[in-house]
Amino acid sequence: MKKNLSVLVSSLSISLLAACSSAPKSEPTIAQGGQTGKSSMLTREAAMFRSRQIHKIAYQVWLKVDETSEEFQGRTRTTFDVREHAFQSLNHLRVDFTGGKITSLVLNGTTWMPEKIAKAYNGEWIQIPKGDLATGPNRLEIAYTHPYSQSGNGFYRFKDPEDGAVYLHTDLEPYYANLVLPVFDQPDLKATFDVTVQAPNEWTIVGNMPLREKTKVDGDTAWSFSQSPLMSTYLFAVMAGPWKMWKSDFKGMPLALYARKSLAKYVDANDWFKVTRTGLDFFSDYFGYAY
Repeated sequence: MKKNLSVLVSSLSISLLAACSSAPKSEPTIAQGGQTGKSSMLTREAAMFRSRQIHKIAYQVWLKVDETSEEFQGRTRTTFDVREHAFQSLNHLRVDFTGGKITSLVLNGTTWMPEKIAKAYNGEWIQIPKGDLATGPNRLEIAYTHPYSQSGNGFYRFKDPEDGAVYLHTDLEPYYANLVLPVFDQPDLKATFDVTVQAPNEWTIVGNMPLREKTKVDGDTAWSFSQSPLMSTYLFAVMAGPWKMWKSDFKGMPLALYARKSLAKYVDANDWFKVTRTGLDFFSDYFGYAY
């Protein structure tokens, strides 16, 4: 499974180089109409406290995207264990989520009222009181909407000026996964990801893992991917759009290259795959690990 993840992440990187325009880089900003939070980043101290509070994290993620909306819909079901003595220094647990709108929140089977959500969510993170959490397993379910990024960080939406086609892709390093979903957004809190994306029928969706199944849902197609191994939140990746796709393989492992349709005529797929295979061969030999 780790090999598949490594290859597919590599393919995502290649496809973004070939497919997407250069997006401007800037710090995340709160969406218009959203609440202004206290900080635009996670401090080292806050990350250290949180890593001592929780572990055994798993995310189930559902996203709905389309061609015309300026925001996307999402649902997450996050399971995690709270450690003993988790609240010796803090009386709450922080869940990062910048610039979104929470439509429902259920914690351990209890639905939060809108007033409680408004009090706990400052526009950049959700602060869960320790009294609402159990030592050991917990389950947090959140439904939300979030605007697409205009800076390139988070979930970026690009409309091709040549043919008007819409393409979406994530770019989450170092601290931008929280612009896509409510998450414990720090590299040492690794988790598994089980991802489904609902999108227009003519679109192709790409994720970190191989496709598990496609199903028809409300006139769209839902793409469900195999569960990932443990990985850092910034590695979470989704691409969506009417991509031109090329396929190949490396020692039996699948490779894929994606580009916007308007750029397909400029793509030398054979050259991209040659460079990729050479790199995989080199690093497999150099590190003694079959990438």
